[in-house]
Amino acid sequence: MDSVLSRQIEMLNEAIENAQANNNKLLEGELRLMSYELRNAQGRASKDELSSYIAVPFYLGGNYDKADSVAQVYSVASPDSIHGYYWSALSRTAIDTNMQQGLAMPMWDKVLTIAETSKERFANQGVRAATSLAVYHTNIKADRATALTYVTRGLAFDPANENLLNIQKVLTQAAKPAPRGKGKGK
Repeated sequence: MDSVLSRQIEMLNEAIENAQANNNKLLEGELRLMSYELRNAQGRASKDELSSYIAVPFYLGGNYDKADSVAQVYSVASPDSIHGYYWSALSRTAIDTNMQQGLAMPMWDKVLTIAETSKERFANQGVRAATSLAVYHTNIKADRATALTYVTRGLAFDPANENLLNIQKVLTQAAKPAPRGKGKGK
């Protein structure tokens, strides 16, 4: 009801602090989005808020659709940043838990590509993306060759990653023909 932007923002900030204190992530996300929209209309908001201050609380609160939407807006505004794609991928993974729709795969692919530009900095995101893509291509697409390329890309971040090494082992063993047993003839 207050028409002065600074007082509106001040009231929203108090409400955000209260939501945080009560661990109400959904309310926190909504209030932060309102604050962002008010300040953005005045040219006083930073696009960086979209990822960590708005998409993350929505994700942690379980509103994956809204987290994805906000992360997508951030990805458009900052296409070279890994963060929007990462939170979008996580949100879409939570929406499509069995991977049947492949909703998160384009985002995981983008995360992996950006992570490869700075392997030390984005090692966790790179491994997570490569693992998700390898599992998807193995279980949903039945494309072992593509899955193995994702495993190799993931191992470039962490050559000792047990999960990726296990996937690699399973994929390479499955590709080998079964040994022929010596049967007894009649």
